Amino acid sequence: MLKGNATLKSAALKGTTLKGSATIEMAYIMPLFLWMFLMIMTAAFYFHDKVILYAAAYETAVTGAELERREESDEVILAEHFQERIKGKLIFFSGASAEIEESLEKVTVRISAQKGKWRIQGEERAAVMRPEILLRHKSKEETR
Repeated sequence: MLKGNATLKSAALKGTTLKGSATIEMAYIMPLFLWMFLMIMTAAFYFHDKVILYAAAYETAVTGAELERREESDEVILAEHFQERIKGKLIFFSGASAEIEESLEKVTVRISAQKGKWRIQGEERAAVMRPEILLRHKSKEETR
C-alpha cells in the first residue's frame, strides 16, 4: 500500500488511471440544466397567465358590449366581472388590473399585470352591435 502521491504515480504506471472528469463536467453542466428548466417553467407560466388575461379581457369586452346595447352597462360591474374571471387562475402574476372604456360604438378593456421585470399589457375590444336600429332604418327606407 502506497501513500500520498506515490499512490497516483503507481496507479498510472500500472495502466489504470483515476478519472474525475465526469464529476467536474457535471458540476459545470447541472446548474446550467437547472437554470434552463427554471426559465422554461417561468416562460410557460407567463404564457399561461397571458392567455387567461386576454381571454378574460375579451369576455369582459363582449359582456360590456351586450350590456351597452341594453343600456345597462357600468364600468364598475365590468371591472368586477373581469376580476371574477381571473380569480384563482393566475400562476405567475398575482395582481392584474383592467381599465374599461365604453363608447357608443365599442367597449375597450385594457389589461396590465407585472411581476419584477416581466410585464403583460394588452387591449381587447368588442363592437356594440345594434341590429334593431339598422333594421328599422332599412324598413323605413323600403316603405318610402
